[in-house]
Amino acid sequence: MRTATDVMILIGIIIVLFIIGLPTLVLPFGRDQAIFGVVGETILRGGFPYRDAFDFKPPGIHLTYAVGSLISGGRVWGPHLLDLLTWLAGVGALYGLVRPLGRRAAVIAALYLGLAYLVCIRYWDLAQPESFSAALTLIALLLFRESERPAGVVVAGVAFGFAFLMKYPAILALPLFPMVARMPRNVPPPEGDIVDVSPEWRHPAIRWLGLGGGWLLIVGGVAVWLAIGGALSDFVEIQTRYVPGYSQLVLADGFGVAFRASLAIATSFFAERPFLSGLPVIGLGLLAIFDRRSGRWIPAAGIVLQTIGVIAQGKFFHYHWIPLLPYLAWATGVGIDVLVRRLEHRPR
Repeated sequence: MRTATDVMILIGIIIVLFIIGLPTLVLPFGRDQAIFGVVGETILRGGFPYRDAFDFKPPGIHLTYAVGSLISGGRVWGPHLLDLLTWLAGVGALYGLVRPLGRRAAVIAALYLGLAYLVCIRYWDLAQPESFSAALTLIALLLFRESERPAGVVVAGVAFGFAFLMKYPAILALPLFPMVARMPRNVPPPEGDIVDVSPEWRHPAIRWLGLGGGWLLIVGGVAVWLAIGGALSDFVEIQTRYVPGYSQLVLADGFGVAFRASLAIATSFFAERPFLSGLPVIGLGLLAIFDRRSGRWIPAAGIVLQTIGVIAQGKFFHYHWIPLLPYLAWATGVGIDVLVRRLEHRPR
């Protein structure tokens, strides 16, 4: 966002969504969040995850809950506040990603993403690793496309690395980086609006090295921290011996039973929330038929990649589908904008 109008619009969207999200700060923890909270408290007392408190999730969520507990004095509102602020940052990143395709599209996409999470998701599914991972991935994508200096791309790598430390399937978003890189950037022309001009990549290799360097910086740093605490071997053992068996529990009664169960859960998540499914389906159809601009396949690619990530985990709870929300929002915003544009220019 390089224009004052865009900044003011985005500030207004964030304020509205923040007010809508305030009630989430007093919601109780579900079982998963309680585990994250216990591990986070262990970290604050000088302990280490996996060594002093058991969980099989990657360490990013435990560090996040430790920070949330630190700022709230151990109360539930701390992690919920971090969840809300991170998601709103993701909303802002999505606005920036979509903005070169039209201001109306960006506004609709941002509002959809904020409302889909804050209104349509149950308390049990809030403040999960999936929501942090999805928002951090959006931030990484925007920084990778817009940063004019290598340092900005390194920060993108750090954000993407921390998304990976939340949920491993975040790495599946890697093919989206070259796709967004081919999109227009948010560069204002003299008229003060945004034009559809492809960015100039003078040193693309440096950008990829910066992204990988930032990723290794945060992932390697956390690995060193675990090693210093004598928890790295416990972490590796849990990830290599416990997690594979746990992920296969859904197949214990056979593939057919697992498939029907997963389909039922996915259906309940989307079909019971028409807002989450109806508009994106229409948007994807409109993009496929009418849109010819760069980036039109990004939402479809994101949906496919994140669905693969859900399947790879072997679990299909509602919160596992949260990483699809940014791409559903993208399809909704740009699809509706394409439809309105065609209606505005049809012969009378």
